Amino acid sequence: MYPASFDANEKVVRVNVSQRMERERDEAREALENYKAESIHTCHEQCQRPMCVLRRERDKAREDATNYYAKIGELTDSFLFLQREAFEMREAIIATLEENRHLADGDDCTLAKLKSAVPGWK
Repeated sequence: MYPASFDANEKVVRVNVSQRMERERDEAREALENYKAESIHTCHEQCQRPMCVLRRERDKAREDATNYYAKIGELTDSFLFLQREAFEMREAIIATLEENRHLADGDDCTLAKLKSAVPGWK
C-alpha cells in the first residue's frame, strides 16, 4: 500500500499538515462569511437580509413597549384619581348620613338613596 521508504512518522506528519490546512481553510471561510455579514450595505424598509428584518422587528417591539408603558401609566393615574374620588365621595356620604341621622330613619326616608350608596351603614 505504501512505498517501502514510507514510515509511520511520515504518515503522522502528513495527517497533521492536512488537518492544519483544513482548519486554516475553515477559519478563512468563516472570516469571509463574517466579513460578508458585517459589510455595510444600503438598507431600505423592504430589505430582506435577516439582520435587517430582525432589527426592524426589534425597533417596532421597542416602540410598542414604550407606548404600552406610557398607556399603563396614564391608566394607573386615572385609576388612582377615580379611586381617591370614590373614597372622598363615600366619606362625604357617610358624614352627611351621620349629620342627618334623624332623617335617615327608615327604608322610605329622605336619605334612602344615600343609604343605599353605602351598604352596611346603620
